[in-house]
Amino acid sequence: MSREEWEVNARYNQIQAKIYTVPMRQSKLFRKKTDSIYEITAKGQAILDICNNDSYNDYEKKIISYFTILDGYFDLCPNYVIKRTDFILDILYKIGFTDNEIEEECLNILKNCKNKLNIFDYKLFWMVSFYHDIKFLNLIRNEFNYKGLSNIADYVRSNLTSGQYKDALSSKYRPQGNYDYNMFMEDVEIVYLTMKLKTFIDESSDYIDIYQKILEVVNSYSQEVDSKKIIKFIVDNKDIYEQIYFCLIGKIEEDILKDYFPRQRKSVQEVENIGKIDNTTTKTKTELEAVSSVLKDMAKKRCNYRCELDGVDIESCRYFTDKSENRPYLEVHQFIPREFSNEFVNSIEVIENYVCLCPHCHRLLHHAVDSEKAAAIKRLYDNRIDLLKNKGLIVDLKLLKDIIILTSKLT
Repeated sequence: MSREEWEVNARYNQIQAKIYTVPMRQSKLFRKKTDSIYEITAKGQAILDICNNDSYNDYEKKIISYFTILDGYFDLCPNYVIKRTDFILDILYKIGFTDNEIEEECLNILKNCKNKLNIFDYKLFWMVSFYHDIKFLNLIRNEFNYKGLSNIADYVRSNLTSGQYKDALSSKYRPQGNYDYNMFMEDVEIVYLTMKLKTFIDESSDYIDIYQKILEVVNSYSQEVDSKKIIKFIVDNKDIYEQIYFCLIGKIEEDILKDYFPRQRKSVQEVENIGKIDNTTTKTKTELEAVSSVLKDMAKKRCNYRCELDGVDIESCRYFTDKSENRPYLEVHQFIPREFSNEFVNSIEVIENYVCLCPHCHRLLHHAVDSEKAAAIKRLYDNRIDLLKNKGLIVDLKLLKDIIILTSKLT
C-alpha cells in the first residue's frame, strides 16, 4: 500500500501510521521498497502471524515481541534494547545501586505492584522516572526513607485519585501522561529481562537455550506464559531467532557463515543482477556472503590495492604483503554499515559502498578519537558521494558520521 492510501486521522488530519514507520523499519519488521512504500520482512511476517493467532494471549505476544526486537537499531543504535538498558543501569550504578538491589526491586515490582497508585512506593519508580537528573536521583536515594518523599508520593497519589493534575508532577503521572503505570511496568520488565539476558549470553550454548532461560525468568513472576508453545514458535522460525541470537552474542557475519553455512560462489554478473536482500534471517546470510565476497575482490582491484585513505592528513598508511595474494594486505569496510540497510530503498550491496583500507586506517575508523574519525569519513564521503547517488543511495554526511561514530563506540 502506498503512503497516499494510508488512513488519515480525522481529528488531527495526519497520517496515523506515519509515526510508526521509523520504529517498524528500525526493528527490521519492514524495509523500504520505495520512498513511499514499505514491504514486510521475514521477521515482520513472523510477528504478523503471531498477532493474528488467537491461541497466543496478549502477554505471550508481548514476550515474543521482546525477543524479536532485541537486534533492532532504534535511534540508529544497534542492539538498542541492550544498550539502552546499559545506559539506565550506569545511572543507577552512579548513585550507588548494585545489580542485586536492582534485580530484587524489579522482581518485587513485577510480582507485587498490581495497583496503579502503588508505583510511587518503589524507589525504582522515581529513579527511572527522573533518570536524566543525577542530582535529584542522589537526593531521592539518600532521603527515600524520610517523611518528605513519602509526603510527595502521597500528594501525587491523592491528586491522581481525585483527577487533579494542575501541578507538573501530577500531570506527568496522569493516565496517558508522560509516564504512567503501564510505561513504568514495561520499563521495569525490559530492564529486568535484559539484565538476565546479558548474564545468559555468556552461559548459553545455542539460540534455544537463551530463549528458554529468559522464559524461566518470566515464569518466576508470571503464570500467563506457556513456555513450550513459545519455544515451538521460535524453533519453527529458527532462521529468524537464530539470527537475532547471533547479533546478541556478537558473532560477525563472516564467523556465522564460516561456522554454520557452506560457502557459495557467485559470478560478477550474478552479483550485479541481484536485488535487495532481506537480511533478517540466517538463510539469506549465505547469499549476502556470496555477494560480499565478490564485491570485496572487485573493490581491491578497483583501488589498485591501495588504501583509500592514503594521503589523508593523518598518520600514514601501513601496509604489509598478504602471503595469499602477494599484494598489499587490505581490509574491506562497508561505508554504509549493513545494520542500517533498511534506511535505504536500494541495496547497499554495491561496489561503491565497499571501502578498501590498510589495517591501520581500518582500526582508525573504528577506534580513533572522533575528530580523526570524522576527517577520515569526510575524505571517503567526498570520493564516493556521486558514485553512491548513481546507485540511488542518497547519504547525508552528518548522519553518516553519527552512524559510524556511534557504531564504532559500541564495538
